[in-house]
Amino acid sequence: MASPPPLPPAPPALPPLEDRGAVAAESLAAADAGARVLEEGGSAADAVVAMALVAAVVQPTSCGLGGGGFALVWDPASRRATVVDFREVAPGGLRLKDHLGKSPPWERRGVMVGVPGFVAGLAAVHARGGRQPFEKLALGAAALAEGGFRVEPWLAATLVWNEKALRREPRASALFGLGGPEGRLPVEGGELRNEPLAKTLRALAERGPRAFYRGPLAEDVVLGARAFGSSMVAADLADYQPQDREPARVPFGSREVLVPSSPSGGGVVLAQQLLLFPPADVARVAQDSAEGIHLGAEGLRASWGERRSWVGDPAFTRVDMGFLLDPARLRGVRASLPVGSVTPPSGPAIEDGGTCHLVAWDDQGLVVSFTSSIGSMFGAKIATRGGFFLGDSLADFAHDALGQRVLTRGPNFPRARARPASSMAPTLVLEAGEPMLALGGSGGAKIPSAVLQVLQRVLVRDEPLATAIAAPRWHAPSAGGLQIEEGLAPQGEALRARGEAFEAPRASFAAVTAIRVRPNAGRPSFEAASDPRKGGRAKIVRGPPAR
Repeated sequence: MASPPPLPPAPPALPPLEDRGAVAAESLAAADAGARVLEEGGSAADAVVAMALVAAVVQPTSCGLGGGGFALVWDPASRRATVVDFREVAPGGLRLKDHLGKSPPWERRGVMVGVPGFVAGLAAVHARGGRQPFEKLALGAAALAEGGFRVEPWLAATLVWNEKALRREPRASALFGLGGPEGRLPVEGGELRNEPLAKTLRALAERGPRAFYRGPLAEDVVLGARAFGSSMVAADLADYQPQDREPARVPFGSREVLVPSSPSGGGVVLAQQLLLFPPADVARVAQDSAEGIHLGAEGLRASWGERRSWVGDPAFTRVDMGFLLDPARLRGVRASLPVGSVTPPSGPAIEDGGTCHLVAWDDQGLVVSFTSSIGSMFGAKIATRGGFFLGDSLADFAHDALGQRVLTRGPNFPRARARPASSMAPTLVLEAGEPMLALGGSGGAKIPSAVLQVLQRVLVRDEPLATAIAAPRWHAPSAGGLQIEEGLAPQGEALRARGEAFEAPRASFAAVTAIRVRPNAGRPSFEAASDPRKGGRAKIVRGPPAR
């Protein structure tokens, strides 16, 4: 009997997959774009540029070419972190009389438009480790704008909230198909196109980021702003430059937390909270207890006063970070916080919004935590011919205690060519001198308190990122009662007993995105999460081991 034929040799075992990088974003489409870039061998800088440009297409509520922001970039080669400040700048012809009221009339809302820094900021980030051509990244976003994109839940909700204002602006109405009596709001899951924005992005791909600041694209910004009262001229855009700044560094137990310094009021407030409440204090008090919420709220109220008194554009006002972050002084502040009563607000409300946050981490250890904003939702509600909205960042200059008149002294009053203070706070945490956590948030003045609570849960209680981000939060505004999410409502009576007056329960629109890395047999193991409050997505990119 013939022997059976020999079995074919077993196929070689496939190498195990390893984590090669991660991205997190508030937009599904943006996260997908960033993950594709990493899969193709791009860097974290490339991924952030791709994500930010896609977010500008699909999330015009919160960010876009007409805005600005801050990025915190870790360079693994030099082992240094740099803050890229691409905050908007007031035009050189700013007129103080345009800012003396609480808000300008509709037809003059252009006076709140600052010179946009978004495109210059992306170019600066890309220059710090980009591997793929800027042209390729811009063309990917252009193809999405031209070919059509899905309406994500956050955009659908904000269109409903802002429908009346958007219908008043013809170009905005056209972007969302609202023109005429039959025009209806796009719905979640529907499809939109933005052909004017696609054309703008193609121009940036062809001529480079500086094309935004000279020529037809710059003219589009100037004409759009001036049509509604702005003093902006072509030279304001031609002169715009992002600024590299040193981050503020604060110890938090065995770790070091890096945040942007002035004009990022959010970074200063967050840094002070970490010094006021070190890990031992956080561990001692249950985070969701009335005692923990009340003490945290009192600490935040103290920092709002310091932000108003000290934070502004460092080109115009001396910002003494040594004083603001002096541990001995802050220990005295901590000791003075009342346990059974509430410190009444003594200054104006600080409010801003219309923001998004992105994070990327690549296989070479480059990390980018990137926050951008157009101010309010849809900014100044001024849509340009190029298909994007102009931000209203100059509304972030300081107002008086009643919020009725702009201040004409202090660190943050309206000045030509000044950058208004901001609540944005992209953050990086180092352990033994190496990055271990990158995060940030959106939600205007709620950003510092939201990032703080996530940091406390992750660094002190070692909660998983997704758990820490989804947990219910509180927020103490600079004026008004305590705000708590529904999950904290059971603490209401105990908070009242401590003197808190609060708005409860209410949803918080602060959203945090984050990436954490843990060593795993000499290779990084990533954990990434995006906030369910705004949707979005986090992705870990895996591949074979590096040779």
